[in-house]
Amino acid sequence: MCTLYFNKYLESIYKTISHYGILVINKGGKMHILVTGGCGYIGRNMVDSLLLNGHNVIVVDSLINGSLEAINERTIFYKEDIRDINGIRKIFRENKIDLVMDFAALIDVEESFKIPEEYLDVNVNGLGVILRVMDEFDVKKIIFSSTAAVYDTNSNLVTEESITKPINPYGTSKLMGEKLLDYYAKYKGFKYVVFRYFNVIGSAKLGYSWDEFSSIVPKILTSIKSGNKFIINGNKYDTKDGTCIRYYIHMIDFISAHQ
Repeated sequence: MCTLYFNKYLESIYKTISHYGILVINKGGKMHILVTGGCGYIGRNMVDSLLLNGHNVIVVDSLINGSLEAINERTIFYKEDIRDINGIRKIFRENKIDLVMDFAALIDVEESFKIPEEYLDVNVNGLGVILRVMDEFDVKKIIFSSTAAVYDTNSNLVTEESITKPINPYGTSKLMGEKLLDYYAKYKGFKYVVFRYFNVIGSAKLGYSWDEFSSIVPKILTSIKSGNKFIINGNKYDTKDGTCIRYYIHMIDFISAHQ
């Protein structure tokens, strides 16, 4: 069996990095927040939470991986690729924006080995476009969705000071994105927070389907329902049965950390 851990307080997974000032979402007043990738699995849950807390939300999503069904009618929605600088400028020109939450990215580790140039283009150049336009319109606050894949795989419990040594193009692209943020903080006065997290599961809203997402939990449940065998790869890990240990964060906890 594969050991699954669900722990609300796994500090090593749930850490944030804050540089050059404290970035806080204003709970006491309405903010105008741009959510990139707002129609994806995590983005759609975040959008609903922000709306519930009284914020104005603008969503940009290419819908390559996002879903049309995820578009909340209470948001201002733009179907744009984050690499299209003119399209992003149009969004900033037409809306007041106080803060950007960036979830737009390619995230499949296995796929990143097949098309590494696409991962660098979307995850690094796309972020570069967002930051450039933010600077043009004097929007200096951003929350960036990174990954624990930036860490050295030999690390056990990790902290913000742990060695970053990604072993796949996906992790590399996210670490490059963090370095871009560091540049904009040092030289452009940006304030940012980075979340380096592992696997997010669950939903903050009943009714969201996981069928379209690559996650072990819905796959297990589907195999149980269908009666098909569920195969777990790997049998040489230092565990009781040789299978790996995977850590997970529930969506509600993930969203709470952002707010």
